[in-house]
Amino acid sequence: MKYFRYALIGAAVAVLAVMGAASYIAATFDPNAYKPQIIRLVQEKVQRTLKFDGDIRLAFWPGLGADFGRLSLSEFRSDQEFAAVESARVSLALAPLLSRQLVLNEVTIRGVRANIVRFKDGRTNIDDLLARDDERQEQFKFDIDHVAIENATLDFRDEVRGVQYALSRVNLKTGRIASGVPTKVELSLAMQGNPPKLDLDANFEARLTFEPDKQIYTLEDFELEARGEAAGFNNLAAKVTGNFTARLKTGEFTTDKLSVAVTGARGKDNLDIRLDVPRLSLTNEKANGDKVTVAARISNPQGTTNANLSLQGIEGTSQSFKSGAMTLELDMKQAALRMKARMSSPLTGNIEARQAQLSKLTASISASSPHLSGKSVSGEFSGSASVDATRQNVQSSLAGKVADSNVKAHIGVANFAAPVIRFDIDIDRFDLDRYLPSRSASAPKQPRQPFDPSRLGDLGASGTLRIGSLRASGVRASNVRLGIKADSGPKGAILPARVMGPVRVSR
Repeated sequence: MKYFRYALIGAAVAVLAVMGAASYIAATFDPNAYKPQIIRLVQEKVQRTLKFDGDIRLAFWPGLGADFGRLSLSEFRSDQEFAAVESARVSLALAPLLSRQLVLNEVTIRGVRANIVRFKDGRTNIDDLLARDDERQEQFKFDIDHVAIENATLDFRDEVRGVQYALSRVNLKTGRIASGVPTKVELSLAMQGNPPKLDLDANFEARLTFEPDKQIYTLEDFELEARGEAAGFNNLAAKVTGNFTARLKTGEFTTDKLSVAVTGARGKDNLDIRLDVPRLSLTNEKANGDKVTVAARISNPQGTTNANLSLQGIEGTSQSFKSGAMTLELDMKQAALRMKARMSSPLTGNIEARQAQLSKLTASISASSPHLSGKSVSGEFSGSASVDATRQNVQSSLAGKVADSNVKAHIGVANFAAPVIRFDIDIDRFDLDRYLPSRSASAPKQPRQPFDPSRLGDLGASGTLRIGSLRASGVRASNVRLGIKADSGPKGAILPARVMGPVRVSR
């Protein structure tokens, strides 16, 4: 008991000594006296102006630290405000400082506002802050118990693309942040932008592990959810889940169990898309992954369209890739019409050049409707196709048979925003009446509308259509050659097509 009593007395004396020392420091040490030195240091190091609009108050619990009032930081070599903070609290542990370790118990920042700009020459107004200072980074090892950012706002203006974005109501919470230590991250924010109009609320959760010395960053069990309006879609709901690892030193990126689900509406169309990537690895030298699948569904009052895309065994590098088999299946129901199509081909592409090639394309198509004279029609094609997204160009060459017609076609599409179609099509024989609504015996006979090839011009299509034998609306023609040309009017409107060349007809 005697030793226990001595221990209690010793502990009491130690507590009183610490409290006395803290009271003495609080009474005699004025951190505000160091504001000029801090401002001068910031000016020398980053050439920006730091302003204190309030007093710095010392804090001793749960660690030694300080509460700051409003702070603001100027643009690089300018008095214009770049960012401001309504209040900030930082506390640190003392003992680790002796071994040159910076252990922060708490970082809490409220009311952050910042403006980021990408100028027309590609520079940004934060390039100087992102520049590495290896000497300063190696002086301390960071270990933060937790970080909280509350009600932050970030505005971004991109002068290169002519767009603006704003992040508001940004709230971030983390657990312990230290090298190699998994920590939970929770983030919520609102995002607005234009053009195009963007208005989303998003939430993100993940378990983050990072190793700065090895430049390895891992997100496990991440989950991103967003709702609102984007890209012309309203009632948008998106969810992304999976795992992701980036090894920046070696340029390796891997993801597994990646799943993306998106639903939304555009006009009368309702969209539902699902993407699944079981495993995908990208390095500077190699890329490989398991089967990637995409399922899309578009529904409207007239019917539904289902599309299923799969890529088997992706291989290549981070710049180019190939898939042994790309398969696309379409199933469309519009009123009484039912159409099915299936396309497959090996796929190769270059990510940097934004190009893709389908070297051995095979396709089959079928349509059925009680209004078709033959009730149904089907066809098969083979050939090749290529896409150049940089030049906004698609080229395809196909040959095959639809019903009793042998077809050879070269089709090109340019300018994805306002498509311009070029074609050169050869058909040995074509019975248009086969594809027109059938007549019942009791129905009154009405003359069918003659086929008007100039309608292709209304679609922005130009080219040549050659038909060896044509039957349309009871009219027969042979050696038909139609030249279709779509001209742009003064405001970009498509004028009616002109039919060039003689057409021989008979009944």
